[in-house]
Amino acid sequence: MKRMLIILILFPIVAWSYAQQRKDLKQLNLDGVFSANYGSHSIGTQVKLISLAELNGMNDGSLDGLNLIVSINHIQEAIPIHKAKILNLNLNNSEEFWTWIFIKNGMFDHYSKNGYRKDLRRSITEESNEFEEQMADMYYNDAYIKDYVHTILTTIAPPRGK
Repeated sequence: MKRMLIILILFPIVAWSYAQQRKDLKQLNLDGVFSANYGSHSIGTQVKLISLAELNGMNDGSLDGLNLIVSINHIQEAIPIHKAKILNLNLNNSEEFWTWIFIKNGMFDHYSKNGYRKDLRRSITEESNEFEEQMADMYYNDAYIKDYVHTILTTIAPPRGK
């Protein structure tokens, strides 16, 4: 009896620890079609992009990491984020457009691995502002050089509203 009770208690714990985990990062609701064959789905198959999610413990580990969760004929499937370019979505506004560009170019993956590096960005911005102030105090004033340096600095550290 004790063995049976222990098995009944341990089974859900073990099953829970090995269960697949899904952490939704961004909810989306975008319609589209496949622009290339994917698995058993042919070009032109209707698809609805539901979310961007981080999956762990699925199948053989091939889907671990960031994935696009899509609905095809009301069945949800995960597509690895590096395959995002096979989807042709109907984008209705600028927010959807830039979110899709962000996803398609791997920025979610980049930021999940590297972070936003806010401290580094802040220090670069401060240093570039300080350098521009020092340039303003120089005796030699050349509009072309100042504009060129300003362009380089804003490329590295875009200015924020003051």
